[in-house]
Amino acid sequence: MMMMDGFLSYRTVAFLPAKSADITLKVLKSYQTEAEHQTGKRIRQLRLDMGQEWFNTAWEQYRKDQGLVFQFTTPYAHQQNGTAERSMRTILDATHSAIAESGMPLKYWADAVSMVVYTRNLIPSSRRPGTIPTKLWSGQRQNISHLRPFGTTAYAHILGDLNLFKLFPRSVKVALLGYFGHDGYKLLEKNTGAIFRSHNVIFEEGITHYTRQPTPISFTDENDPFSYRPGN
Repeated sequence: MMMMDGFLSYRTVAFLPAKSADITLKVLKSYQTEAEHQTGKRIRQLRLDMGQEWFNTAWEQYRKDQGLVFQFTTPYAHQQNGTAERSMRTILDATHSAIAESGMPLKYWADAVSMVVYTRNLIPSSRRPGTIPTKLWSGQRQNISHLRPFGTTAYAHILGDLNLFKLFPRSVKVALLGYFGHDGYKLLEKNTGAIFRSHNVIFEEGITHYTRQPTPISFTDENDPFSYRPGN
């Protein structure tokens, strides 16, 4: 379930165990609380597709209690909610690319989606090209020095005060699954499948998964002064 601020272009995603009225309403309440605290503005209007999870007594009662206005798009008229639809397509395309490039198993697709959304919120939108969605959302200047590609190989430091054997490795090889703000990384230890958080990480910078080195092309004719040679 993706929620998008129509003015700031800030996106939030939630992964639902089921698209029931109770679950979706719980997500909306959590999002509304965060949005209004972060931006200092109240949510007044929601634009929704024609999903059946919105048409029920619980949602209608909440709408009345909060004084919200619901706008529903016409069936099969996705262009009426074009900004959100295009954003969803962009996120899915980027997620496909992230998984393919990293070589990570498909079961980590939710982490890839979360990482794509996190990154997209740090990129100016076409509607407001001079601003950063996350900066507008939080009111704080953003730092992108911690960003790395999804699935990047890294080495997480093991604290020396754990009283381990002296020759025990001082780091563990992991893959990047996401971020905990600027202060921590969500990491996967592939051998055990353990997922944990760490801030003391060294990333392995190098050639990406599918990058190929270009092959030099040479059209050399010793008798032709205008023939192409690599580097000319």
